[in-house]
Amino acid sequence: MSSSSRSTLWMASLAPFGDMIALAEKYNAKVIVDEAHSTGLYGAQGAGKLCALGLEEHLFARVHTFGKAMGVHGAVVCGSQTLIDYLINFARPFIYTTALPVHSLFSIDAAFDYLSENMALQTESKDKIFYFNSLFKQKIGNNPDIQKLESNTPIQPIIVPGNIRAKTMAQALQKHGFDVRPILSPTVKEGSERLRISIHTHNTEQEIAELVNQIALLA
Repeated sequence: MSSSSRSTLWMASLAPFGDMIALAEKYNAKVIVDEAHSTGLYGAQGAGKLCALGLEEHLFARVHTFGKAMGVHGAVVCGSQTLIDYLINFARPFIYTTALPVHSLFSIDAAFDYLSENMALQTESKDKIFYFNSLFKQKIGNNPDIQKLESNTPIQPIIVPGNIRAKTMAQALQKHGFDVRPILSPTVKEGSERLRISIHTHNTEQEIAELVNQIALLA
């Protein structure tokens, strides 16, 4: 499939930020976006999806965490100087939290430096996700007993109703070497229990194909 078609597919599961911002501005509301799952994966130097869309100036605040794509830990809130001053002086979780050690700050900085020199990782991630989605649709798409929620991000939720069934399938996949975890009720609504699969850039196409094959056998 062409890169333009792949881009269309990739955009399908993203929030309608433009519409949300327009609605907020109409009613004088504020928009806060948690970019935990987009930090590193989108935008120049991994600045996130809102920066990639050029919408960051229309937001009240953005939250970026460094424990997912960046592989470190910690988080930041990005916003106006007024917001920053307010949080420093009045946010109890911030005031009573120990600051990150210097080595963590260096690690976060190094992670962003590495990404800025290896931006092809973003394209590689999209390609792996596209491959997983295409293969899943081809091999399992018509199976009425299993449903994959639409997702063009590294997180791929597969609905497996029932706590016991979800746990059984996850355990079976783990025995085949796949670190797939079940998400059970009441964490999610009863009947929408699921397997949570995360696609990484280090996953080979062979590994992805074998994972889909195993899910097909278990479905």
